[in-house]
Amino acid sequence: EFILQTELPDAPQRVPVFQLNAMQVDVATVRQLAEHFDVHGPVYLQHFPSMGMAVGEGSTYVPTMYTVFDGSRRVTLDDWGNILYSSGIEPTNGKSLPSDQAVKIAKQFIEEHDLLSVAYRFEEYSEESGSVTFIPLIDGRPAKGNQRIDLTLAPDGRVSNMTYKFGYANLGVTGKYPLRSASDAWNA
Repeated sequence: EFILQTELPDAPQRVPVFQLNAMQVDVATVRQLAEHFDVHGPVYLQHFPSMGMAVGEGSTYVPTMYTVFDGSRRVTLDDWGNILYSSGIEPTNGKSLPSDQAVKIAKQFIEEHDLLSVAYRFEEYSEESGSVTFIPLIDGRPAKGNQRIDLTLAPDGRVSNMTYKFGYANLGVTGKYPLRSASDAWNA
């Protein structure tokens, strides 16, 4: 017999269940996104059959990446909603802005480009690379895994690169899942 010498935490009785669906991406969607970043040019498609996965009996999903080039600037979008943006501006090369200034500029960029429809928080700033990282909050909690926005700033404060790894455009609550309380689990 084990004796637990602590108070067990209270937990919610139900938690939201989220589902992330692949975006419906086409050339027009990619062109519109690129224009949002003032990048104009032809759309190039790249398919990755080696990364294909079964999505049902006899059906395979093959990931696709779309890229628009405009000189040294580019926007890339995959069909999960991940975005890569490069402004063609050289990154910091060891020179960087003070943290408070970099975070303010990065937040302004996110808001101006309407990149997040969910709450988010500042996570970290690297003075060495000039990179500012934000993570989304889902139901008030930080998303786990590689869900984030990284913005690299040039020493003059312009955004050099952005990596948007959310795919949250199609994130929705599909229901509530019941949880067993800690005391019920302990006593079972």
